[in-house]
Amino acid sequence: MENTKNKQIITISVTALVTFLATSFLFSYSNFRLFGTATNTTSGNHISGLILQDDGSASGRALVEAYGADESVVIGVAKRDGSYALEGLTSGSFVVVGSVLRGNYGYIGTLNLASGDNTTTLDITLSPTGTITGTVDGCDESCVANLKYNGTSIRAESILSDGSFVIDGVAPGTYTLQVFSGNSSTTVETIVVESGGEINLALALA
Repeated sequence: MENTKNKQIITISVTALVTFLATSFLFSYSNFRLFGTATNTTSGNHISGLILQDDGSASGRALVEAYGADESVVIGVAKRDGSYALEGLTSGSFVVVGSVLRGNYGYIGTLNLASGDNTTTLDITLSPTGTITGTVDGCDESCVANLKYNGTSIRAESILSDGSFVIDGVAPGTYTLQVFSGNSSTTVETIVVESGGEINLALALA
């Protein structure tokens, strides 16, 4: 009986942690919605499909996020069989991110949705993620590193007091990195993250 209670407490704690991390990092977005994986009931566009590991097996409980050009964010969690559904999306361009809480696997890509109540199927295959590390001359903990994909902000990390930073769990793809503090900033336009790779940058605030 005691073991069952402990398992329930752990499950609740992990769920709370995922929700806290997601909402904390999405502070800059004007509108975000957290959905489960129930049958689509909300008007607007829907995205549904499967989330798979690179070996083709289902990736249950993986996180799926859709970032809109209008700064909206919709978040869902895959079922145990890997199926997921995101509901109530507007029309336009979205950056879709897939990730797992435990394990260095991820996905990122773009998706254009037409106006109306449409359902789009998007099956996601996760790949080993990479890491971006570096130092920024003239930076301390007041600086922020903002990672963008296709012009959309998807990740923000604080710079440490010694000017160093680490952004891990980055899905393979091409990114832009901007580091800023107040009116000072520096931008790296093209960063290509490969599966399982690591990139080290030496930057300075302009």
